[in-house]
Amino acid sequence: MNETKSFGASATSGMMWMSMSVLFSRALLFIMQIVLGFILDARDYSIFAVVSVAVTFVGALQNTGASKMLIQKQDQYQALVRDYTDFALYMGLIGGCVLVALGWIFGSFYRNPELIYVVGLSALSVPFASLISIQFARLSIDLRFREMCMIDFYVAATNVAVVLFSAFLGARYYSIGLGLVVSTIVRYFINRRITPTPIASFGLSMASFLPILGQVKWLIVTGFLTGLSQQGDYFVLGRAISAESLGYYYFGFQLTANIGQLLAQGIGNTLFPIFTAMRQDPRALNRAFLRASSVIHFACSVLCLGVVGFAPWLMHFVWRGKWDMAIVTAVAIALTLPMRMLSPIGSVTLDSFGKLRLRTGLLGLDAGSMMLAALVGAYVDDLQGASIAVALQRLFSGMVDFSFAVRILGGRAGDIAGFAARAFMPFWLPAAALVALNHTQPLLTSDIHSAVFSALRTLAAIGVFTAMVYSIDRPVIKEVSGVLRRLVLRQAPAA
Repeated sequence: MNETKSFGASATSGMMWMSMSVLFSRALLFIMQIVLGFILDARDYSIFAVVSVAVTFVGALQNTGASKMLIQKQDQYQALVRDYTDFALYMGLIGGCVLVALGWIFGSFYRNPELIYVVGLSALSVPFASLISIQFARLSIDLRFREMCMIDFYVAATNVAVVLFSAFLGARYYSIGLGLVVSTIVRYFINRRITPTPIASFGLSMASFLPILGQVKWLIVTGFLTGLSQQGDYFVLGRAISAESLGYYYFGFQLTANIGQLLAQGIGNTLFPIFTAMRQDPRALNRAFLRASSVIHFACSVLCLGVVGFAPWLMHFVWRGKWDMAIVTAVAIALTLPMRMLSPIGSVTLDSFGKLRLRTGLLGLDAGSMMLAALVGAYVDDLQGASIAVALQRLFSGMVDFSFAVRILGGRAGDIAGFAARAFMPFWLPAAALVALNHTQPLLTSDIHSAVFSALRTLAAIGVFTAMVYSIDRPVIKEVSGVLRRLVLRQAPAA
């Protein structure tokens, strides 16, 4: 009993520290984007988009899943860590070489020789990032969540400082690569100081390398497809639209995507161990799944209504019209993000049941449909068409993953349709009203009158949404109120 309580306390503490880490990192990234919006232009951001695709292509090689294997086999850690560390070094070096090659390929494919040097610079971080995954496994096994959070603080601050300082000095699109390399090396050496792991070497034989590769091959494939489903639109749009349009698309997408990334990371860190422990009781798991889906959808809907209603004025005011072309992307992605957030919840459920092949197939479908949607949308109406098409694809992807999870939990098509009706209609009606008002009565002037009216109609839309949810699905409001009450009571003793 005491051991169970100890693990429960550790889990609660870990979720608190990781939540603080994610919030701090996202806040810093948001501040960095605000400042970079003044220093850089759309062409610089188009290079950021393509570099992110290249890094995604090798992401599965620098984080092969060896750390997950060590955590799962933590009772054999001392016997395995040497080989797994050397394996991580090999895969990191392979990933770095692949990334350099991708720099040359992308430079030719996108007709931009600057990509060769920016991607090549980023390749320096790959071997270190691969070794960091082994250090992460040791920290996780020791439940050193506070140390992991503090490391994230230092690394995020280092990354932002390097990017902004180098951009201010005129490094422009090189600033992101410099920030990535410096912050990754800083993380590696801080980790080594806190939790020393074996020094990587070239002592792993091919006979030992191949069995480890066989153990993690599906994790590598899944990691690659996950990255492609997140960045595949940039891959296609780099050729389908102009560099300036891609820069506007990337800028607007990142503003809204920060909301999704914040929630998705919390979903993965929190719900996976809970769902895994509950899978022997399908009924209880089904209730927990639907409750979590409703609460996360509600929270995301409130935030996205804020983006739809207030972001157009805020973006125009902050950057004095420089990034107005990115507004359409930010708003379009926000209109379907609450539905897209059903995807990580569904994925966590599939993972908890070990449905690895199904998960891989769905990721392939997501990546393929994402790229196709971006291509068709760009062909129809350039930046605006691509933004709308990708937003619709994200809605489709979220519903597909959610539907498969419901079926695995024993649900039926009627359960899916009922949830969709209760969740989506209260969001889309006020969201559509905001879009109509933004179109017929745009408030893109930098004055107090526009700010006040933009804020008031946004708050009104959020109020209407909350009232509709309360009348249709009252337990969701009670659950959200309970979560907020527990957070306040938890903070009260500390204060």
